[in-house]
Amino acid sequence: EELAINTNPQKQDTDDDGLNDGDEINASTDPLDSDSDNDGMPDGWEVDNSLNPLDDEDADLDRNDDGETNLEEYLASLAA
Repeated sequence: EELAINTNPQKQDTDDDGLNDGDEINASTDPLDSDSDNDGMPDGWEVDNSLNPLDDEDADLDRNDDGETNLEEYLASLAA
């Protein structure tokens, strides 16, 4: 089954985005693309932070009203 969709059967998370391939298939995200909506935030980070990995507009929103967009918070998490 994994070979049919080009995922790596030796890895649970082919695109290393924090979501395993099976979860990505169930969520309709792309298990071969770490950022299915191309908003600059990987799918796994979006799911972990209650965002929609299929909605590119959530990058510009501020989910916790702290003055930083979701994308800014993701980028800051990389520096931490």
